[in-house]
Amino acid sequence: MHCITRSALIGLLAALVAVPAIAQSLTFSVDAVNGDLQAGAHLFGVLPDAALGLDAHDMPEPPPPPSDYLTLALRMPVASDPWPNRWHHEFRPVAVLDDDVELWELVLETDHPDEPVTVSVDLVTGDPSLAEVFLLTDAGRARMDFPTSLTLTPQAAETMLWIEVHALDPVGTQVRGFSEVKRLYR
Repeated sequence: MHCITRSALIGLLAALVAVPAIAQSLTFSVDAVNGDLQAGAHLFGVLPDAALGLDAHDMPEPPPPPSDYLTLALRMPVASDPWPNRWHHEFRPVAVLDDDVELWELVLETDHPDEPVTVSVDLVTGDPSLAEVFLLTDAGRARMDFPTSLTLTPQAAETMLWIEVHALDPVGTQVRGFSEVKRLYR
């Protein structure tokens, strides 16, 4: 007869407990280009020390110039009152991906509507196997593999886009069953 010790029981419980899918930084860049006009790389994602709302990682985006412009601005879900809700960098805590999906709202502004714009998304830091990224437009949803781009034609001066990040669970395949854990302690 085998006796299960306290340390074996703790090991068993640790093997069966689910671990969050993302436990590290996962950051992306997004840019938009229309001929000679370029919005510039905007950064977003999750960081271990980021907060939901305004923190040291977030950077405001200035308003567009009076003419001949193409800009992007990330919108923060928990916007701070003293600032307009326009962000060049917008980071959130890693914990937001515990629910598996997080959505970043993006505004594309141009005074050249009806001209094609190429939106590019790239992974800056992190393991690409930890997440799937989709770009959502009025026309539909496109999976973004890195680096990748999608060409769209804005129908107005302001076009809403959304970037959806799905956390994938690398731990799910590593969870051991009870009989397998029991064998480890024999």
